[in-house]
Amino acid sequence: SLNQVCIERYNAIYFNLKKKHGKHLCKIWPETTDPLKYVYEDISIASYLLTLWEQEKDEGASEPPTFVDVGCGNGLLVYLLAAEGYKGVGIDVRKRKIWDLYGPKTTLLEQAITPEVRLPEYSWWIGNHSDELTPWIPYLASRSRPDARVFLLPCCPFGFHGKYQRQHGNMSQYQSYLLFLQDLCRGLRFSVQLDRLRIPSTKRASLLTNAVLCLRMLTVLLESLNGFVRGPTQVSAALGFKPREGVEAVRNCTQLDRSFLDSTVDLIAKRLLQAEATDGDALPDRDRWNRGGVMHLRDLVQLLTVEDLQMLKSQCGGLQTLIRNHRHIFLGWY
Repeated sequence: SLNQVCIERYNAIYFNLKKKHGKHLCKIWPETTDPLKYVYEDISIASYLLTLWEQEKDEGASEPPTFVDVGCGNGLLVYLLAAEGYKGVGIDVRKRKIWDLYGPKTTLLEQAITPEVRLPEYSWWIGNHSDELTPWIPYLASRSRPDARVFLLPCCPFGFHGKYQRQHGNMSQYQSYLLFLQDLCRGLRFSVQLDRLRIPSTKRASLLTNAVLCLRMLTVLLESLNGFVRGPTQVSAALGFKPREGVEAVRNCTQLDRSFLDSTVDLIAKRLLQAEATDGDALPDRDRWNRGGVMHLRDLVQLLTVEDLQMLKSQCGGLQTLIRNHRHIFLGWY
């Protein structure tokens, strides 16, 4: 891990940022997410970028980097980089509560990113767990300026028009997705370096790009580049490209009618109480109470009407989500 930066310098920057911001941000954190994870993970990512940028300055970079964080979410990475004196902006389709606590030095915009966006004033395009925007970021960067750089930390795999489908049978979905992104960046005339960050996540691989296209070659290459990237844009227009909604619907079976939820849980519980427990599941005091049996999810589905199943399915996850939400009653293996 950290093969693109000096580890000693990274450690020094990380501990400095942690001391300056860690406890304070965790204390004021207004979101429902876990601050211990998000605060210190973004401190690690900021430390990596700051180390990289300081190294490039030492190597004679002519101008300080500017950045746009696409799909910035809580905006914490933008706040940390801005606090260290770097000019940049975060863009997300939905504003978060913590945005109001950062202060005027942190520029965050509540707006959608579309295939037509061009931001030539920024030299770095950042995609930090940017989900469906991830493959679009190197494309938009390449179209905004010829010397643009890209930093991607991918998580959920998306292609240009939906979930990414694994293309390499001998790899995991994540490994295949990383290879897809590397090929995409190279097709856009970037050189690509793969690195692994020190963050509390199994998906910690990052992609760094350098533009290998000189300005003199830009006109000659433009048509072939258009041939590569125009396709996604045209398909996007044909399908009616629509950014993620600004307000996320709650879809975890908690918004359904209470009486419907209670009756469904009661139905499933009674059926499980009628099922026989296996010998391995029987308890020594089974004669004094009924712990119920074990049934496959597909058998429990048969208890519900088509209308009930559709109502559950509309809440993302269906019956399985309902059972998980009632883990104080049910024990499930998935």
